[in-house]
Amino acid sequence: KQEYSEEAATEVKELIKQQTPFNKGLYVDILKEVHKKYIESKDHFEDIILSPLPFLKIQTPIPFQEMYDEAARLIPFFVKHRDMWNWESLCLWGLSHAHTGVPEDYGMIESDELEDEYMDWTDMSKFCPITKNWLLHDFGHENFTRVRFMLLNPGGYILPHTDNDRCEMVAINIALNMPAKCDFVVDGFGPMPIDPGDIFLFNNSYDHFLFNDSTVPRIHMIIYGIRKQKWWKEKIANGLLHAYNLYVK
Repeated sequence: KQEYSEEAATEVKELIKQQTPFNKGLYVDILKEVHKKYIESKDHFEDIILSPLPFLKIQTPIPFQEMYDEAARLIPFFVKHRDMWNWESLCLWGLSHAHTGVPEDYGMIESDELEDEYMDWTDMSKFCPITKNWLLHDFGHENFTRVRFMLLNPGGYILPHTDNDRCEMVAINIALNMPAKCDFVVDGFGPMPIDPGDIFLFNNSYDHFLFNDSTVPRIHMIIYGIRKQKWWKEKIANGLLHAYNLYVK
């Protein structure tokens, strides 16, 4: 169990200072290589996913303010995530709203049978009709394995860590808000340029760490599930071209 530590908070703050601002040059160098491969092939979908890019934003309409409002009303029901005092979560799809980890965290083995029998929209999803409707009808997933709100409280920090040994943009992160004094830092790249409403694929094989130095709860979503390949191929290709036009041209 991780308790609050002034020493750890100071450590994260110092790390952020050392990596400020966003290292646009490094991001652009990788982006150019990935873009070149895509232009040459027009079908290297996996090359984009498995590239060293730390993140890639996708463009699709999202009612993020209404979704944030739904999540914020449920803050009293969030639970500690990974036993961390400052990082909380609530599941909309999963084993229950309070089971925010993977099945193995609760002595279960993840399987298709487990998903069919035990995973569904949780009791809290009924309080989030806008979020649920968007996920069902406007987001490119066939089904889900976990859909979570992730809350980083004011003054909260997350120590440097990785979540994946494989270099790939597999995690889907949605910023329902992003306080001005909240930094989401990827080692070597600095604070990611995230705005409220941004939807991005995140390469969590990089060391990353966070600090919310604002007075506002930061609420993001993390989504896992079976993706509609056609929808995502189009969104990722357009996201790559959008990033190239934004950062390179």
